[in-house]
Amino acid sequence: MRVIGDKERWNPMLEVEDSTILLSGTYRFTPKEHLKSLLTSRNWKEIYKQDDHYMVGTAQYTLSTVEEDPCSGLPAQEIVSHRNALLMFSIANVTEGKLDTVAFSESIIYPGKPWTFTFNGSAYTLEAEGITFYSEDGRNPEGHYTLKLFAAAYTEGITLIHQSQYDDTCTEIVMITDLDRDGFPDFILSSPQHYEIERYLIILSSENKMYEGRRNFDC
Repeated sequence: MRVIGDKERWNPMLEVEDSTILLSGTYRFTPKEHLKSLLTSRNWKEIYKQDDHYMVGTAQYTLSTVEEDPCSGLPAQEIVSHRNALLMFSIANVTEGKLDTVAFSESIIYPGKPWTFTFNGSAYTLEAEGITFYSEDGRNPEGHYTLKLFAAAYTEGITLIHQSQYDDTCTEIVMITDLDRDGFPDFILSSPQHYEIERYLIILSSENKMYEGRRNFDC
């Protein structure tokens, strides 16, 4: 794993793979044939909950046409998950089965408030620097937010996120688990740049890239 950051900051051909994550909901700005081709040309898996456990399995969904989106009044497409999946993804290095996840009570890591967790018997610490989300006036100050992962094997820290655009949004932990089954923690993060965009990221410990998916829902 190496430093990974904003799509605008790093080389997207090497560091970021977009359109590898899809989210349930309406897609108004994606051409119909493009979304259909994206879904049918790849093998899509999903993360869903079953009996209080998170699972990875083959994606079960329906792609339907919306004649008139209630928000925009325009035609749209909608991905409907049959199992209320957290997200769908097309990543070859992730196998199906039950996921062991790390429990956490706070999804945002604030600067000056590191958080330590244990995974497979090893201790890890997440530390943030930069802006503090949602300050007293309710708005985010200008500046960057950096989230690093520390452990005994890398005392200098590994940068998971370095982002400078936050329009009433923040970076949040969605899940810490072992998607690639290598014994080390992987991360699913929510980190949109705008409050009318969903943006999810998957960072695997075994790869030097960040998988990204986004969905606009602005009116």
